[in-house]
Amino acid sequence: GIRHIRWISQSLPAMFVSGNTSPCHYSLHLFAKTNESQHAGIVQKLSDQALKSGERVPATLRVWAAGVRTPEVTRRFGGLKLGKTGQIEVRSNLQSVEDDAIFAVGDCAYIVDAPVAPTAQAARQQAHHLALHMPAWIDGRPIPPFAFHNKGAIVALGNYNGWGTFPGGTIFGGGWLHGLSARLGHVMLYRQHQFELYGALRGSLSWLVDWLEKFVRPSIKLD
Repeated sequence: GIRHIRWISQSLPAMFVSGNTSPCHYSLHLFAKTNESQHAGIVQKLSDQALKSGERVPATLRVWAAGVRTPEVTRRFGGLKLGKTGQIEVRSNLQSVEDDAIFAVGDCAYIVDAPVAPTAQAARQQAHHLALHMPAWIDGRPIPPFAFHNKGAIVALGNYNGWGTFPGGTIFGGGWLHGLSARLGHVMLYRQHQFELYGALRGSLSWLVDWLEKFVRPSIKLD
């Protein structure tokens, strides 16, 4: 059986740069209760269990929290200033620092003056901000700065468990119901996003397709 587990937190704190670190800290707290090891570092090579510092992390099972990195496509645009993770550097109004006619939101955007976490919540708020002010920008008026409003966070581990935090930092989920409230909240937020993108009819069809797919797809993601 598994005798030794190591938790390697490479970029986990960077995912909560907006200041809401409760899910990050709580996940580490839960793992600490197993009396196993936690280790911070940057993974250099997986085949020999080596960190960038040269230190090796021997273990039967290693849990690697690697964070988020922008797809390589942002590096092909040319002429745009990118952050260390490949995100396009933008001003507070989401305009590229190199070209006022280029905007970026979500995972591919890095707000230089006030970075926010690369989460769906931030991407949704940024998209709404641009959709609201873009018509005025086309008419020659400036786009006001984007302000992120933290509405908490939800982490759902499939059907196994789930946790969430309110803006004030209060944590809910877990327990004998295995985080049912957090998992249901995660599902409803996802469906709300689909309805906003596709409309009521296509959003409902997407929900139906997802429900039918669960009978044929594996219980865990394999790709």
